[in-house]
Amino acid sequence: MEKLLLRKYLLYSLIIFFTGCGYKFIHQREKRIYIEPISNCTFQPQMEIYLNESLRDTITSYPGFSLVNSEEMSDYSLKVKLLNLEREPLFFSGKKANEIVNARFSINFEVFLKKEGKVISHRRFSETLSFPLTRTFEEEKVLQELSQEIALKIYFWLVEENEK
Repeated sequence: MEKLLLRKYLLYSLIIFFTGCGYKFIHQREKRIYIEPISNCTFQPQMEIYLNESLRDTITSYPGFSLVNSEEMSDYSLKVKLLNLEREPLFFSGKKANEIVNARFSINFEVFLKKEGKVISHRRFSETLSFPLTRTFEEEKVLQELSQEIALKIYFWLVEENEK
């Protein structure tokens, strides 16, 4: 009786092992991505520079994609268009009515994925982050954090599009 139970257990274990546990490799080969110059239609100078740096860092830090220097060498090209950036005060100082203590930054942007020069996918995104501005307004830090969040959204969208 015990041998029969042991054989059944072994048989079920082998069936589960050979049919797989649901894990799959993301990709056999990394897709080569070319990032086109980022279009900045916001009134925030240098936003495209911060985003370009964050996007390159994100793509090289995560699996599935590698960067190339020309569109001809790429599997896909990526075009990003920054549409608008708004800063909205959330809290004002109790001492000075015109001093902003906390602000929310919202940005809207579009991403185009191209293959052989033709747009194969397009999506519009928005990102919102809040920052304390109590001591000093560190514009560079705000733009870097906002760019990192945008870059992660774009990366995960690329992964999703590549799965299709």
